[in-house]
Amino acid sequence: MEDGSLQVNVGSLQTVIGSMRVSFVIQSSGVAFVQIYCSDPKDSRKAGVLFQLDGKHYQELKDLIGKTDEAIAKFEAAGQVRPGTMSRR
Repeated sequence: MEDGSLQVNVGSLQTVIGSMRVSFVIQSSGVAFVQIYCSDPKDSRKAGVLFQLDGKHYQELKDLIGKTDEAIAKFEAAGQVRPGTMSRR
């Protein structure tokens, strides 16, 4: 990055419908954030979506993922989700 910022590529996910790339960015001023870029690599005419999350919003995302885990477990326990489709078994 040209302003002296540091960007660390944390990882990415590829799915059937798109990709997601996660980076950690530290600006030269010391301000840091998580950057999440989602796109459809099969269609270059579609624009991607960029999220930049500060500490508060990153925590909210983690809380949301925790609630999603709870919902998945509940539906799996009730037999409403086919086994193995959402868990890492």
